[in-house]
Amino acid sequence: MSFDFISSPHNTLVKHTKKIIDSYSYRKKQKQTLLEGKTLILDYANLYGLNNVYLLMSKTSYEKGMGDFFQQYSGGKVSIVKDSLFSRFATQENLQGICAVVPLPSDCFDLEVSQIKRAILVDGVQDPGNLGAIMRLAAGFAVDGVILSKNCADVWSPKCLRGAMGAQFLIKNTRCDLLMFLHEFKGNKVGLSVTKGQNINNCHLKSPAVFIVGAEGRGLSQRLEPAIDLHIHIPLSNGVESLNVSSSLAICLYHFSGMV
Repeated sequence: MSFDFISSPHNTLVKHTKKIIDSYSYRKKQKQTLLEGKTLILDYANLYGLNNVYLLMSKTSYEKGMGDFFQQYSGGKVSIVKDSLFSRFATQENLQGICAVVPLPSDCFDLEVSQIKRAILVDGVQDPGNLGAIMRLAAGFAVDGVILSKNCADVWSPKCLRGAMGAQFLIKNTRCDLLMFLHEFKGNKVGLSVTKGQNINNCHLKSPAVFIVGAEGRGLSQRLEPAIDLHIHIPLSNGVESLNVSSSLAICLYHFSGMV
């Protein structure tokens, strides 16, 4: 593992890292993303190693021994960054003084419709925190994959990765036209609604099945409605009209976990 010191804002890696943080199109073109914090980076390293990974540590973090956690991994390049310069990479508070530019693993995109027994379709969820929570639920309930509409937030953005705690590396995901996917999928197509459809407590399903969730406020796109076999809702009390999209999905996945 090699080390160097960066003090200039005009450094090539500094400019590259900032563009990875700020631009979805640049992340897509480079097939890279940014991981923040020791735990997320170590989880990645345990799965994929550190080859072709650029670790950036603040000078203070390095002096406190942050680099020791990564000595066991071969490959990778460590850049010690002046504290005032490193703050440009912080998209959250208490960053721990470490981040990493990593390649996106190609195996996360290999999702075959014919092999799906249980999946989540995400329609237009643009909040990266909510999308991250959905990804973590998908990993926790061991679904086969997450299929995203083209107007969803970027699942590989730093904020979405934090919200998912890196679940993107554990679950397959792809971005496509959801209507075309629904026409191709041979199984139950279940839409989560606020009040429409059957009470979830009265529903029983068999695999294969996909669960379709929409953005809060807007719900599911009208163009998807004809392709949905079953709408379900979660009964609530005390005048509460709806739950956060990830909370509703968690209840749905738990309810059907023994069925599909």
